[in-house]
Amino acid sequence: ALPTGGNYRRSICVDYMYYNPDGTIKPIVQTTKGVAPVK
Repeated sequence: ALPTGGNYRRSICVDYMYYNPDGTIKPIVQTTKGVAPVK
């Protein structure tokens, strides 16, 4: 889904993970924004 991806390149998408009170992971919704860059 990334514009710089190609047949022989690897690319990743990163989005936030949120947990339920019981410790299970909520469904992850892929966005085009992703997470904020690390400073």
